[in-house]
Amino acid sequence: MYDFKDYNENAEDNVSFKQVKSALSKLNDILKNTNLKLFISGGTVPYLLLNQDSKRMHSDIDTICFKKDIDKIRKVLKKTKYYIPTWDSLNIVKDGKDYGLELLVDNVPVGIYPFNYENNLLTQYTYNPKDQTCKIKQIKLDDLKDYIFTYTSKNGDIYNTMSLEFIKKSKECCGRKKDVTDLKKILETGLIRPNILNRINEIKEIQKKTVSDLNDHINQ
Repeated sequence: MYDFKDYNENAEDNVSFKQVKSALSKLNDILKNTNLKLFISGGTVPYLLLNQDSKRMHSDIDTICFKKDIDKIRKVLKKTKYYIPTWDSLNIVKDGKDYGLELLVDNVPVGIYPFNYENNLLTQYTYNPKDQTCKIKQIKLDDLKDYIFTYTSKNGDIYNTMSLEFIKKSKECCGRKKDVTDLKKILETGLIRPNILNRINEIKEIQKKTVSDLNDHINQ
């Protein structure tokens, strides 16, 4: 059985932008004959929209999906060589929640995390197989398009992504050197919607627990 340490226990920012684009292309090919969508999040988004190489290394690719689609997406991915059972929260966590999964696409970790939107409340689940952490975040939203959006890149490609407004807000909180650069690129796209940026609040973390903590609680 594949374990995270077999990839690289200390891996950090060792994936090129070329590898990112290649991994995304392979995922698109896998899902192209379905009605299932993945929305790309994180620092790669502005570079994809600008059709520019980031000229830096990345650690992984994060994507989000509708909670109603995660089972169908998982079923498709299980048939590929990229699926790793020990990186799938459903195989590990016993609390009845689906925190998503990670794949390894040509040595590029790709996270797929479900969200639910109901009664103007968005709930985002994530799972990190490296430290086996399960998180839940929530935010009140006027419109789901505040969180996810479909953009046309500079070269005409269509990308489903987390909204640039949300990516901008998240990077403003980090302050890392790469985040400062990414923020400049986000503005360079010219696609920021000021009214959306002004009305969205910070997403709140309501759970951050390890798999062992969650499972121990269930077993008590």
